[in-house]
Amino acid sequence: MRRLAAAALISMVFFTLLSARGRWGDSHSDFHYARDRAFDLIHVRLEISFDEAERSLSGKVTHTFTPILPEQRFLFLDAVGLKIEKVSDPAGNSLAFEQLDEKLKIDLGLPFKPFADTFVITIEYGGQPKAGLYFVQPDSKYPRKRRQIWTQGETEDTRLWIPIYDYPNDRATSEVIVIVPEKYLAVSNGELVSDTRTGGKRVFHWREGVPHVTYLISLVAGEYEMYSDTATLSVEGKIKTVPLLFYHPPGEEEKSVRSFGKTGKMMRFFSEKIGVFYPYEKYSQATIDEFMWGGMENISATTQTERTLHDRRAHQDFKSEGLVAHELAHQWWGDLLTCRDWSHVWLNEGFATYFDALFQEYDLGSDQMPVEMREGRDYYMSEDRHYRRPIVTQYYSDPLDVFDSHTYPKGGWVLHMLRNYLGEELWWKGINHYCKKHYAGSVVTADFEKAMEEATGKNLDWFFQQWVYKAGYPEFKIRSRWDDSGKVTKITVEQTQETDSLTPLFRVKLPVVITTPKETVHDTLWVDQKEEVFYIPSSERPKMVEVDPRLTVLKKVDFERAEGALRYQLEASPIAESRREAAEALGKFTSDETVEVLAKVLKSERFFDVRREAALSLGKIRGERAKKALFAGLSDDDSRVRLNCVKALASFSEDAEVVGRLKQVFAADTSYAIVAEILTSISELGPPDAFEFLQKGLLRSSHNEVISTAALKGLAELKDLKAADILFAHTLYGRPFPVRSASIEALGKLGHYLGEDEGLVASRLKEKIKKWLVALLGDPKYNARLAAIEALGTFGDEETIDELKKAEASETHYQLVKASRQAIESIRTGQKGLVPLDELRARLEGLEDENKGLRQRIEALEKKR
Repeated sequence: MRRLAAAALISMVFFTLLSARGRWGDSHSDFHYARDRAFDLIHVRLEISFDEAERSLSGKVTHTFTPILPEQRFLFLDAVGLKIEKVSDPAGNSLAFEQLDEKLKIDLGLPFKPFADTFVITIEYGGQPKAGLYFVQPDSKYPRKRRQIWTQGETEDTRLWIPIYDYPNDRATSEVIVIVPEKYLAVSNGELVSDTRTGGKRVFHWREGVPHVTYLISLVAGEYEMYSDTATLSVEGKIKTVPLLFYHPPGEEEKSVRSFGKTGKMMRFFSEKIGVFYPYEKYSQATIDEFMWGGMENISATTQTERTLHDRRAHQDFKSEGLVAHELAHQWWGDLLTCRDWSHVWLNEGFATYFDALFQEYDLGSDQMPVEMREGRDYYMSEDRHYRRPIVTQYYSDPLDVFDSHTYPKGGWVLHMLRNYLGEELWWKGINHYCKKHYAGSVVTADFEKAMEEATGKNLDWFFQQWVYKAGYPEFKIRSRWDDSGKVTKITVEQTQETDSLTPLFRVKLPVVITTPKETVHDTLWVDQKEEVFYIPSSERPKMVEVDPRLTVLKKVDFERAEGALRYQLEASPIAESRREAAEALGKFTSDETVEVLAKVLKSERFFDVRREAALSLGKIRGERAKKALFAGLSDDDSRVRLNCVKALASFSEDAEVVGRLKQVFAADTSYAIVAEILTSISELGPPDAFEFLQKGLLRSSHNEVISTAALKGLAELKDLKAADILFAHTLYGRPFPVRSASIEALGKLGHYLGEDEGLVASRLKEKIKKWLVALLGDPKYNARLAAIEALGTFGDEETIDELKKAEASETHYQLVKASRQAIESIRTGQKGLVPLDELRARLEGLEDENKGLRQRIEALEKKR
């Protein structure tokens, strides 16, 4: 599962608890372990139809089980909000059942022999699911919406539309038979067995033959067109051809191909490098409206947000390859091999994140890998500033809690560091062994560690202990000095992170490159102490010293170098990431020589990432020469570079020339993202006509409404009361979803900015905003409710806490429950600067829980030995 915007991975709450960083978990957290199993689910056969007007379903599911434990008379299945009408055996005999709170208890009537007998039950049921299964329909305010029915099972929402065993430590084959209107297409897991028409209806029968966890059972149906392709794969001399199906809204085939066109290339790359064929009968990608995520890796039938479909103009800023590669990688990591319980979900999400980066490296070149890893590092470190946890933890409130930046980008970084430690040959050997050994199985982190050790001969306990079972990352203070008498470079490395039971001293391998006028010396520093000194010989004084120039270790670095050495590194290093890092470091210098070099790099550097970093540094330095260089950069062929030039120019406050130039670019640039960024920059620069200029942005159409949403957010930042009516109007039901969310968010900020001493008009407006946001808590659309909850947290009025508590109690979606809790916490800490007593008590209990977890890890290692 992936969220469309990586930034959306981070949902922060600011806690005050002994230090700036809050503790992981809250008063709702507890320990969660894999469920016990009394039965093994073998096969699921679902027959289902819908009443769209009533937003309801009618289903019949037949389960085939075999017992694991003896003398099991009662079968318990997960079922929430469903009306069970009948349970029967294969002969049609009714079985007694009882619906408990979230369980269906079935009396089998007689015991079965473990692992020998199989039994079959059929459950007839109906319901109006509040989650798990969704209906998208037109109405008077959204008359152009296309009709869709789609499901979302992860983490444990399949139980809301099928009575089933709904936990990831069991696997079964499945088939879905769905009846829909004749004009609909419907796609599910596996191969299409039949597609028939009868009585104005269309019946699709899909069947998946590879055992899988039940949250991956999927259905998408509606008004679609389908584009088909094939991928021919080769592994160890064998060939396999896989059908590729793209389901998209009518008339949008061009966008579909633009978004998903590299799927075959990705599938070939993953199959070849993993050494295991794409394992399923076909691969489909269906786009859906009103999706709360970016994509979902349902087995052989990925669901993608419609927001990933984009026109040619948007393509210069917005690519779908990252989303597509992530979900496709899941077909191995998460679907073929699935975490046994949610504490090990990094084996799904961290793997998919890193294999996306591996494809980008393959597709775009080796310079792209540090770009991918640095972006993930920054998201993870931003989250880590607010809470720190081990990657593997059983302590949480809901499984979705662990779908965070510790799981996704840090999980990816663990794999990146393991790859760089082992080397290419051993890394891929280990990955192949792990995949084959646990093919179509459930896994925990120890399985991965053991498989990599078996394949490579390496003891990896130390690596997994510090990176997976402990938390944080190393923070290095590095100093280098040339010793002319000894002809050595002395490098001092100090680990400055605060260490405790959670955060250790780290053992890492830091590559070093020393460049002199006559030679290039490559060496490796094995760092594992608080402070260490290394001596690297060379024939003469280095012109530059590069530490981890290709970004292979997750870390923070304080590495002071002379301005001249950094300029040399920027111009001379053969490694793009090292040049970019030098460009970033030069932002704190202001000499004419540095401005000249940065301007030269912005103009002529071959790799976009170095050019865009040079632009940001010029923005930090400012001055006429920097401004002139940034003006020239506004004509760069790469929109990502032009975007950073716009960001950099926002630092030139009270500069009419800058404002005028940005307005020219606003009128002429073809990039949606740049036009949106100019609106943000204008709101920061605040020229006299800023309000009127931002209003122009409301009239510009763009992909995912990025321009109008930037205008709305910018209006709030101006803190002008007359923005309120514009924001109110754009929150109304019927406006595009991104516009509504942005307006709601902006109202929360505007209300927060209004002080208590700004007069009667401001006071009345603040009260109106508060009531408006509270009313939006009852909006029928998920995104609007989420935006309203978050806006109330920003607004910061204690009087809204009771309403947020009601939202917390009534919401079905855990994301909204959690957002309500976070908003309440934000308001409380904002008002008092203190964490409530029950929260403090829960966190202190959490410390005890961490100690329990460490003891369990030690016991597990002892058993392993």
